[in-house]
Amino acid sequence: MTIARYYTPSGRSIQKPYDDGEKDYNLDYYQRYTSGELFSADSVEFDESLAYETSTGRTVYGGGGIMPDYFVSLDTTDNSSYINRLAGSNSVREFTLEYRDNNPDLKSMDYQDFDENFIITEKMLDELITIGNRNGVRFQAKQYKKSKELLAFLLKAQIARDIYNDDAFYKVFNNTNEIYREALRLFDNTDALLSKPNGSLLQTK
Repeated sequence: MTIARYYTPSGRSIQKPYDDGEKDYNLDYYQRYTSGELFSADSVEFDESLAYETSTGRTVYGGGGIMPDYFVSLDTTDNSSYINRLAGSNSVREFTLEYRDNNPDLKSMDYQDFDENFIITEKMLDELITIGNRNGVRFQAKQYKKSKELLAFLLKAQIARDIYNDDAFYKVFNNTNEIYREALRLFDNTDALLSKPNGSLLQTK
């Protein structure tokens, strides 16, 4: 166990170093996004001079985190600047807190019942749009249509957080997480996992 660095079982650190400062460290995700690494495994570059073989025969590399055996490309098809502005303006949070306070009976609902039966309605979405307009987020019909399903998941997840806890938020919102869904699929398919015993890992020094 460690509270300072992340290590694999073979003892390799996968913690990105702070050698170039905190600003560079925090820009890493953005740089990977713009370079295409998050969308295509072919965009990930390996430094062969930093190749290393673990005790189980896996080839790993220094310089940039873990390259998974199964690459899942980032899906941004249902995202939009409109939904990002709603969240950034605190409109989503404002709506869900008001909804919770105006519906006290929700607190008596157990999580499983909430997860299976609670539905985000058109009326709720319309109320969120109104709050957004009030907060300076102009309604964008085309972007709203594109992101409507994702927005409904976000609202339900945030309401779950307000009623229960952070875990409830992620249980709901992870239904939109393609990496999480693929991991669950693979957990039930051990043959597929075992078929890549020598998959490449990209690791930091």
